[in-house]
Amino acid sequence: MGMVTLASLTPGRRVFSAALPRMALLIGIVLAGCAPTPSSPAQNRVAEQAGAQAAPRGTLKIAWPFEPENLHPKLLFGSGVTDYFWTFDSTLAIRDFSGAPHPVIARELPTQANGDWIVNPDGTMVTTYRLRENAKWQDGTPLTARDFAFAYEVYLDREVPVQDRSSELLMSKVEARDDHTLVIYWREPFIGAGTLGFRQLNPMATHIFEDKYRTNRANFAFGEEWTVSYVGSGPFRLERWVPGSMMLARANTSWVLGAPKLDTIEFRFVKEPSALLANLMSGEVDMINSPGIRAAEAAIARDQWVPSGVGYVRTWETRLSYVDFQHREVPNWQRVVSDVLVRRALIHAIDRTALAQAETEGLGSPADVFITRADPLFSEVDRLAAKYPFDPARAAALLGEAGWRVAAGGGDGRQRER
Repeated sequence: MGMVTLASLTPGRRVFSAALPRMALLIGIVLAGCAPTPSSPAQNRVAEQAGAQAAPRGTLKIAWPFEPENLHPKLLFGSGVTDYFWTFDSTLAIRDFSGAPHPVIARELPTQANGDWIVNPDGTMVTTYRLRENAKWQDGTPLTARDFAFAYEVYLDREVPVQDRSSELLMSKVEARDDHTLVIYWREPFIGAGTLGFRQLNPMATHIFEDKYRTNRANFAFGEEWTVSYVGSGPFRLERWVPGSMMLARANTSWVLGAPKLDTIEFRFVKEPSALLANLMSGEVDMINSPGIRAAEAAIARDQWVPSGVGYVRTWETRLSYVDFQHREVPNWQRVVSDVLVRRALIHAIDRTALAQAETEGLGSPADVFITRADPLFSEVDRLAAKYPFDPARAAALLGEAGWRVAAGGGDGRQRER
């Protein structure tokens, strides 16, 4: 099904939201009043000035089931919490719901057309990111290319508990050519080299972390500088954190894309799905979303709460679930599934639409290809992919081609023999 968001509507205000991994994309961009960033420097300055003129106001209250261990995108210790990071941290680029990339800390994205993405004959590459000159950390310190170069060094250090260093391992060197020019050298081709975003070379505040890294590496990833005293680069800064209860985020009026429209975001930690739903339906919070609530809770809200006109349920098919045939000879393996005709027949014999409706309370739909409908490549992939609609007659015909026949006796308990 993907992700589900439930949000309330109050007079004169519409709460926009989205779901992991892009929940804070809309908090940070739609609520920040910044459309996909224009590519020319002149247009960028106009957009930034327009965003800075509107004073933030209002509070969005979000109930969330997990409390983060820390607020840095790369240093996670188990909960898998990610939505907070879009609130407190920004990246070179971000992708919208269609999958299209937009620059954030970067002034523009490197491409071969603009000369900032070079592919060498041996497969190595060089990408140059030109950073916005107004980029700052939330304490007012300029955010520079050196913060990315230092972060690269930390992320490659196996003594530091980094959640995901896959993109950094493809790099051979990260160079701060000057404060606003970041040059990345790649060991091999990487399709995402020009759109580095979530957990990909996130900047690290050199002025806060470098000294500790050099002198106290064993305790580098621990301390209040990662939690209650955290200084990030995102549209909201941490103002208060009550462990086990809530976090309060205040608008960062110096954010690189301009001041957010919202003044504060209040995150409340509520573990139980039923409690999450009760908080929303009683008006205690404005929004809840996956993974805290699933199809069952969303269906209750859709049927009992949405008709009153006080809120809405919205779904995004951002991920796919699937089952596959076992092709290895394990105990109780059914050798017959090695026959492609049998596999096709079995797919035609499954009413996947009804299955999806039952599994998701009518909020999801079946897929024919392993790609979401929001992906820019969906139409092309869908056009080329073979389809296997529910068709019992076709299933029976394919089984016949595979050499199977209906056993004598028929009835509900009939068997198929080969």
